[in-house]
Formats: sequence, structure tokens, C-alpha cells
Amino acid sequence: MKGLREHLEFRAKDFFEKKELRVIASEAWTDYEEGQAGKSLGTKYKCVISDDNTVYKKAGTNNEGEQVDVKVEKPAKVFKKFARVTLVNPIASVYGDYQNQLSVKADDIEVLDK
Repeated sequence: MKGLREHLEFRAKDFFEKKELRVIASEAWTDYEEGQAGKSLGTKYKCVISDDNTVYKKAGTNNEGEQVDVKVEKPAKVFKKFARVTLVNPIASVYGDYQNQLSVKADDIEVLDK
């Protein structure tokens, strides 16, 4: 069957609601074309889920320690490593052969620990 993926909906706001994210690094998010660095699209923040209080349908499921890359179309913010952050208007999509990968974009990140 074709087009099934169009009917998968991932609610990023609900997914991140009961999770604590910590930022560990940032890097330029660029559009690579043919092996050459392209134009800057913004910042990619590397975050880790430090606490996961989500109640999952399958017992024993937990995403603590998982890394999440968040793409933001803005310049990098100053932050301390492992600072708590929240995502502003996140959107995400699930991909991969086993539907176990997550692509996340947000309007911005808010640094909570300054």
C-alpha cells in the first residue's frame, strides 16, 4: 500500500509534555548539497531526555537517556551544558524502517537553567 505514512500523526507536544530535556550541544544546521556546505538553516540542538514520566501502553517503556536532535530556524542561544530546556511549538515525525526514529523541529527552545 502507498500513502499510509500520510495518516500517521505524531503529537509532539503530548510526547514531550512529561519529559525533561537537557541540552548538551548545538551546531549549525545547514543545507548540504553534493558534499558541500550549503546555506545556514538555523541551529541543531542535541538534547537528552533526563526524566521520562510518560505513561506508555507497553509496560517497561521509557525513553530516559535517549538523544533528541531539535532543529530551530534561529541562531544558537547561549546555554550551560545540561541546562533544562523546553521546546516552543514542537513538531515531529516518526520515520525509519521500524518507525523508531524521530525528526523534531521547533519554533525555538527556551533555556530554563541560566
